[in-house]
Amino acid sequence: ERCHDTLYLLSLHDPHATSLSLKPAAERLLGMAPEERDEVADWLIDNGYIKKNQRSKAGAFISKAPGDLVGKYANGDVIRTFKLFQLLYPQVLKRGMGEAYDRERKLMPILLENERRGIRCDQRQLERDLKAYEEATEIADNWLRKRLKSKDMNVDSDDEVAAALEKCNIITEWVQTPSGKNSVAKKNLTVDKFRDKKVFATLAYRNRLATCM
Repeated sequence: ERCHDTLYLLSLHDPHATSLSLKPAAERLLGMAPEERDEVADWLIDNGYIKKNQRSKAGAFISKAPGDLVGKYANGDVIRTFKLFQLLYPQVLKRGMGEAYDRERKLMPILLENERRGIRCDQRQLERDLKAYEEATEIADNWLRKRLKSKDMNVDSDDEVAAALEKCNIITEWVQTPSGKNSVAKKNLTVDKFRDKKVFATLAYRNRLATCM
């Protein structure tokens, strides 16, 4: 009862929001742009730790930045969290969702304990599934190599898959990555971009197999 969580408040406030992350929410609801984060990224770029198109990787190098700059970043997260709480908690209560919020808070320590202890799993069944999934992956990979006329293609290589799709004229319209390459990201290679829907279906199936494995 002494712990609050703005993530739950954000979800109750707008379950259809495109992002429940702290900084996008604070910018959307409070008008607080992530200036401290950008200052850290700018410093890392200026001092050669990351390139201009690698801003998303700034967090991995944050230990290299000066303490006073990183301190502003940390303070900004605390301030945003508290201001969001001040804004949303009264609204959630006023809209009659106090019980829903409390239910999430009561569940929190149980989920945390689950995370610490782990979850039981059927190891023998996993071993059987793994064998089946590996065989299915090999079938999918061989089909893709044959269809895309690239017998040595590494299906785990984004560059090689993009090159094979381009060579066979499978994609109607490419989206470029920040570095200027053809993007094979799920959000960019949607089914409507494929001239051959079987290639789309096989790639999607194969990627799900890889995730499960």
